[in-house]
Amino acid sequence: MVRGEMCGPCRPTAGCPGRRVSPFAVREPGNSPRSSAGRPDGRPRRRKERVMEYEQMIATVRKRADLGENEAVRSIQAVLSVLGERLAGQEADHLAAQLPEGLDASVTRNPQGRRWDVGEFLKHVGDREQVANADQVRQHAQAVLRTVAEALDDDQRHDLLAQLPGGITDLFGVPTPRG
Repeated sequence: MVRGEMCGPCRPTAGCPGRRVSPFAVREPGNSPRSSAGRPDGRPRRRKERVMEYEQMIATVRKRADLGENEAVRSIQAVLSVLGERLAGQEADHLAAQLPEGLDASVTRNPQGRRWDVGEFLKHVGDREQVANADQVRQHAQAVLRTVAEALDDDQRHDLLAQLPGGITDLFGVPTPRG
């Protein structure tokens, strides 16, 4: 898939909103980015592709948070674990499906989703990352979540942000979905 290319089902005459796949999207030729079976709300089912390579995600977080490789991996794992616990339903599974192999297992599943605000979210990240400095924890969380937001396709990013309170969505550094 070419960077910024419209996904297969996106055709203006079909009533598609014209969403584009992530510029990091990677899929093998011949594989549809979405399954043909729809969800109850009429939207297509979530695709199951990796959208960013492991090394690319680590390098991006390292640069943004000024971390070494091991620290970046630990930060990513901590943030993804806490984020997964915060998400309800199958949203954690959908998130994990688009993460690089090796980091997808870091997403903790919790069917009900915990109701943490940004302060509690960051406290849990710091505990798991074993970083006591609140400013560093926030910087690491922002670096990871911004990278995750860029790696997700538009639908997944919208669904993910819609489940989170404003304080946590602010950490992603992207506009919050409306409606």
